[in-house]
Amino acid sequence: MVEQISAADAHPCTGCGARLRPETGWPLRCSSCGTEEHRRAGRRLVDRDWASVADGAGAEALVMPFAVDRVGAQRALRAWVRGRRFAPRRFRRLDRGESLMDVYVPYWMWEARTCSCYSGERGRHRWPADGSGRRFRRTRWESAAGTVTRSFSGVAVPATSRVPRRLLPEPVLDGSAVPCRPGDGRRAMPAEVGPEVGLAEAKLRMDELVRREARLGIGGDEQRVRSIDTAYAELRYRSLLVPVWLSVYAAGGRSRQVVVCGRTGRVAGDRPLSVWKVAGAVTPLLVTLIAVVFLVSSV
Repeated sequence: MVEQISAADAHPCTGCGARLRPETGWPLRCSSCGTEEHRRAGRRLVDRDWASVADGAGAEALVMPFAVDRVGAQRALRAWVRGRRFAPRRFRRLDRGESLMDVYVPYWMWEARTCSCYSGERGRHRWPADGSGRRFRRTRWESAAGTVTRSFSGVAVPATSRVPRRLLPEPVLDGSAVPCRPGDGRRAMPAEVGPEVGLAEAKLRMDELVRREARLGIGGDEQRVRSIDTAYAELRYRSLLVPVWLSVYAAGGRSRQVVVCGRTGRVAGDRPLSVWKVAGAVTPLLVTLIAVVFLVSSV
């Protein structure tokens, strides 16, 4: 499809995303951040509904073009690090780093229609008064049940573990995605998480919204959801490549990542502190405080 950024036998570090190779066997130890990778052979847990989509009906591949160029990404990084006076020097020069790389991140985009039967309890609050006139709350519970039907579109599940989930953008299919064509010259991270595994995560995200609507259906002042039984229909998935600008820098003996969304310019990453800069700012204050305490106690 597009050029992958690493060989098939390389494994990503779950701590910093660095490339690990299993020549020496497991566990692997990352030389950048020290994270150890433990893996063992075993059976993969596959969602029970995967059989209904395993025939490839949802194998369409889409790619979203870059809307933020390198200059825009550098500008977003400068604004993001501005005012961080206690950050390490390398962090404050993040926008000048040669490691700023344009790359595509793979996602699985799931669609489904759901019908969920739920049961629970509805709580209604009352505020009676005791013998002294003080009011207290009592809750009366009654059974409740109902059905929630929903249509889901564009439930995004990252298909890579090379970048921490909290740094990845949330893709939105806004009509800009086009069919992915081979030979476009762009780098792309390999899809290490298969769609059959991503389906389970997509269901969890769907279940959050279903549970929220079930609570609204139960109503009352307080809700207890006892059970939800969901049936899935018209399950489909598509592969989506989302553009990002990725920068890697070292701080505190660890390799850290900063991600600029190639569509919106949103920046996500860690903002580390320089121990020496913090110590240099705090030490004069501590010395002054100790001197004041000494003078007061000697009077």
